[in-house]
Amino acid sequence: MFMEGEKVTTDMPIECLNGWFSVTASPLRNHEGTIIGAIHIARDITEQKRLEETLRESRNKYQAIFESTGTATLIVEEDTTIMMANNECYSVTGYTPNELIGQKWVQYVAPESLQIMLKNRELRRQNHDLAPKKYDVTLVNKIGEKRDALLDISTIPGTKQSVVSILDITESKRAEEEIKRTNEKLQLVNAEKDKFFSIIAHDLRTPFNSFLGLTQIMAEQLPAMTLQQTQKIAVSMRKTATNLYGFLENLLQWSRMQQGITTFEPQLLLLMPKISESFALYLEAFKSKRIDINYDISEDVTVFTDGNMFDSIVRNLVSNAIKFTPQEGKITITAKSLDENWVKIFVKDSGIGMNREMVENLFRKDINTNRKGTNSEPSSGLGLIICKEFIEKHGGKLWADSEEGKGSTFYFTLPAKAIN
Repeated sequence: MFMEGEKVTTDMPIECLNGWFSVTASPLRNHEGTIIGAIHIARDITEQKRLEETLRESRNKYQAIFESTGTATLIVEEDTTIMMANNECYSVTGYTPNELIGQKWVQYVAPESLQIMLKNRELRRQNHDLAPKKYDVTLVNKIGEKRDALLDISTIPGTKQSVVSILDITESKRAEEEIKRTNEKLQLVNAEKDKFFSIIAHDLRTPFNSFLGLTQIMAEQLPAMTLQQTQKIAVSMRKTATNLYGFLENLLQWSRMQQGITTFEPQLLLLMPKISESFALYLEAFKSKRIDINYDISEDVTVFTDGNMFDSIVRNLVSNAIKFTPQEGKITITAKSLDENWVKIFVKDSGIGMNREMVENLFRKDINTNRKGTNSEPSSGLGLIICKEFIEKHGGKLWADSEEGKGSTFYFTLPAKAIN
């Protein structure tokens, strides 16, 4: 209805049984300007409405497909302005689609990646290359976090717009880097073991050659030998056999550790009785070299340790000290409580000592630091490696301090009680 004085013309779509019409209504006035009726003009817009509905349905289907890709996707103009963005973009960029629309998508690419990418795109544009192109880039999300992403950019035919698909590859890149680091570590460990086995083979050859030489003398000259000569060779053979047995025992222990089948059952033990028990095996060696042994350990000091591993640690350190200490030397075993949780134990000798380079390489399997003792006793270096691994199994540390001609001191720490 038109009100008096109204001058507008109305136009509204109306749906009828046989279609849609656009109806225009204008007021009809007499000579005095009074509205006496209306003029209605109807225009058939059924086809237009059908086209609009088809377009709307197409847009809905397109939007559904756009959202169902499972990949963050943008529709961008030639100047990189974002026209559309699906919901997946949020997981990559941290921005909602509404926040992205109207922005330049390149602003979310890290500068170092953007420079390479734009240079590549310009070269492709000069060569009229419109094929889809993938870029490995770094994106910067809403909170400033860098994410590795793979961009797939393709031009929409007949337009100046492009589709930009973004695949977040941050986790896969991290996994690749971890695999790479692991492989490098394995290669290093394998190379180290190969070198180590070469050293072991060399160290085994020397005592076996000595042993075989003695047996050859016995086989060829026994009838002509005196009892004293026979006894002397027997003593040498016993020493060689003892050294070989100790070496093979260490090799077996190390092998079991590498396979992960070494048992570890720590318990609280009084330190002094346990050390005395371990030292008992070397009383003959102390007497033979007339080495003075001293203890500086309080009777109440305790350690939380696996008994078998502790025996191996002490035996190897004491054996080393005896080897490299000359006649009438001195070995001291000291233990001090660092605090309520840890005890530091050290084995000090007055032996031939080591230079700085030897000390730095002591616990490396790929470098041969072996040398004969003061009475030509063989040494493989395997015992120290076992000590280090056993001590670290307890959570402790092993290190050494030495000076040529003035002796060596080996320090290690063990728990004083069970540590939760």
